Amino acid sequence: MSDPITRSFKELIETYEKAMEDIERNIYKVRRALQRSENTLLFLDPALLEEQGIHINPTLLMDTFEVSWDDNILQILIYDIPPRYKVTNNYETIYWRELISNAVYSLEQEPHFEQAFIWFEFYVPDSVAIKADTDNRMVKTIINALVTTRVIPDDTMNHMAFGCIGFPIDNPYPKTVIKVTDLSNMHKIISAQPSSEIANKEPVKSEQLYKKLTDRLPRRNEQEYQKEDSNLQESKQQKYQIDEEEWL
Repeated sequence: MSDPITRSFKELIETYEKAMEDIERNIYKVRRALQRSENTLLFLDPALLEEQGIHINPTLLMDTFEVSWDDNILQILIYDIPPRYKVTNNYETIYWRELISNAVYSLEQEPHFEQAFIWFEFYVPDSVAIKADTDNRMVKTIINALVTTRVIPDDTMNHMAFGCIGFPIDNPYPKTVIKVTDLSNMHKIISAQPSSEIANKEPVKSEQLYKKLTDRLPRRNEQEYQKEDSNLQESKQQKYQIDEEEWL
């Protein structure tokens, strides 16, 4: 049998580890709540708000992205890192799909690669880098988003290959860099060293991003609002008439 001090230390470590797991799961719950709140505010019509002198920008810093397509290389920078598969939920899946779609569709000309190599770089704050796995991140969702945006035709071995690397950084903002190019061009995007420029970047809220997100949402014009109000009033009158007949 182990001595009491060893047993107590083991219990302390187990309790500490359990607390860390609970905190991590709660972080993802908070993220989901943030995204729900953001979606609620995004459905408010900016034009109607401006008429009332109200200006909002509910986009989150983790919605921010930078994208370029130069020298036959597509590069997407996202101020977040994909979650591990064991804590992934539908909200995270939709969130990452939309991030990739927003980035690709913001380009004037959409890139396409028949045989592509995809390179992932994860920039992780050094405070958590010691336990940040590289190999079980939710990269399949990102690759699937590249398929749906027609950047690559399919995710079969005939059309793509991929690799990934992680870097600890002295910066509180995590980042994911996604580089896509032709398979024959892969040597131009693989790097064993982090980019100091990317490592030191900080996200900035974008008014352009808010406009793009709200422009994609369905809006109703004034006539539609009036028609809905008229239908509501008619429905109320019919209800009152039925109630009155039943009372009589």
